[in-house]
Amino acid sequence: MSVGRLLEEGHLHAAKLNEDVSKKFLQTYLEMLDFSHLFFTQKDVDELNAKYASSMAGDVLLGNLKPAFDIYALYTKRMDDRVAKIKELLKQPIDSRAMRRLS
Repeated sequence: MSVGRLLEEGHLHAAKLNEDVSKKFLQTYLEMLDFSHLFFTQKDVDELNAKYASSMAGDVLLGNLKPAFDIYALYTKRMDDRVAKIKELLKQPIDSRAMRRLS
Protein backbone atom coordinates (compact mmCIF):
# COMPACT_ATOMS: atom_id res chain seq x y z
CA MET A 1 0.00 0.00 0.00
CA SER A 2 1.38 3.44 -0.85
CA VAL A 3 2.25 6.10 1.71
CA GLY A 4 -0.49 8.33 0.29
CA ARG A 5 -3.15 5.69 0.75
CA LEU A 6 -1.96 5.06 4.30
CA LEU A 7 -2.23 8.77 5.03
CA GLU A 8 -5.73 8.94 3.58
CA GLU A 9 -7.05 5.83 5.27
CA GLY A 10 -5.16 5.97 8.55
CA HIS A 11 -5.54 9.63 9.43
CA LEU A 12 -8.12 10.49 12.07
CA HIS A 13 -9.86 12.95 9.78
CA ALA A 14 -9.58 10.73 6.71
CA ALA A 15 -8.55 13.75 4.65
CA LYS A 16 -8.22 13.24 0.92
CA LEU A 17 -4.90 14.23 -0.56
CA ASN A 18 -6.20 17.07 -2.73
CA GLU A 19 -4.59 20.25 -4.06
CA ASP A 20 -4.99 22.11 -0.74
CA VAL A 21 -3.30 19.30 1.16
CA SER A 22 -0.66 19.19 -1.55
CA LYS A 23 0.12 22.89 -1.08
CA LYS A 24 0.35 22.48 2.69
CA PHE A 25 2.57 19.43 2.27
CA LEU A 26 4.97 21.43 0.09
CA GLN A 27 4.92 24.40 2.48
CA THR A 28 5.68 22.12 5.43
CA TYR A 29 8.52 20.42 3.57
CA LEU A 30 10.09 23.76 2.60
CA GLU A 31 9.70 25.05 6.16
CA MET A 32 11.23 21.87 7.57
CA LEU A 33 14.28 22.19 5.33
CA ASP A 34 14.76 25.96 5.63
CA PHE A 35 13.04 26.95 8.87
CA SER A 36 15.27 30.02 9.27
CA HIS A 37 14.65 31.15 5.69
CA LEU A 38 18.39 31.39 5.02
CA PHE A 39 18.77 29.27 1.93
CA PHE A 40 15.77 29.31 -0.42
CA THR A 41 15.21 32.62 -2.16
CA GLN A 42 11.70 33.94 -2.72
CA LYS A 43 12.22 33.13 -6.39
CA ASP A 44 13.04 29.52 -5.43
CA VAL A 45 9.89 29.26 -3.31
CA ASP A 46 7.74 30.77 -6.07
CA GLU A 47 9.19 28.41 -8.67
CA LEU A 48 8.78 25.36 -6.43
CA ASN A 49 5.18 26.32 -5.69
CA ALA A 50 4.46 26.78 -9.39
CA LYS A 51 6.06 23.44 -10.21
CA TYR A 52 4.94 21.20 -7.32
CA ALA A 53 2.16 22.76 -5.21
CA SER A 54 -0.70 21.18 -7.10
CA SER A 55 0.96 17.83 -7.79
CA MET A 56 2.63 16.83 -4.51
CA ALA A 57 -0.41 14.86 -3.33
CA GLY A 58 -0.55 12.87 -6.55
CA ASP A 59 3.16 12.23 -6.35
CA VAL A 60 2.82 10.91 -2.81
CA LEU A 61 -0.11 8.70 -3.86
CA LEU A 62 1.99 7.27 -6.67
CA GLY A 63 5.08 6.87 -4.52
CA ASN A 64 6.98 9.35 -6.71
CA LEU A 65 9.66 10.93 -4.53
CA LYS A 66 11.48 12.75 -7.34
CA PRO A 67 9.99 16.17 -6.43
CA ALA A 68 11.15 15.77 -2.82
CA PHE A 69 14.63 14.78 -3.98
CA ASP A 70 14.75 17.67 -6.47
CA ILE A 71 13.76 20.15 -3.75
CA TYR A 72 16.35 18.69 -1.38
CA ALA A 73 19.02 18.94 -4.08
CA LEU A 74 18.21 22.63 -4.54
CA TYR A 75 18.36 23.10 -0.77
CA THR A 76 21.82 21.52 -0.54
CA LYS A 77 23.01 23.63 -3.50
CA ARG A 78 21.76 26.82 -1.82
CA MET A 79 23.42 25.76 1.44
CA ASP A 80 26.73 25.04 -0.32
CA ASP A 81 26.52 28.38 -2.14
CA ARG A 82 25.94 30.21 1.15
CA VAL A 83 28.85 28.47 2.87
CA ALA A 84 31.13 29.29 -0.08
CA LYS A 85 30.06 32.95 0.08
CA ILE A 86 30.77 33.09 3.82
CA LYS A 87 34.22 31.56 3.27
CA GLU A 88 34.96 34.20 0.64
CA LEU A 89 33.83 36.99 2.97
CA LEU A 90 36.06 35.62 5.75
CA LYS A 91 39.10 35.89 3.47
CA GLN A 92 38.62 39.65 3.18
CA PRO A 93 40.49 41.97 5.55
CA ILE A 94 38.63 43.06 8.65
CA ASP A 95 37.73 46.74 8.84
CA SER A 96 39.23 47.91 12.18
CA ARG A 97 36.72 50.76 12.44
CA ALA A 98 33.84 48.31 12.20
CA MET A 99 35.51 46.12 14.86
CA ARG A 100 35.82 49.09 17.26
CA ARG A 101 32.10 49.79 16.90
CA LEU A 102 31.35 46.20 17.87
CA SER A 103 33.37 46.31 21.11
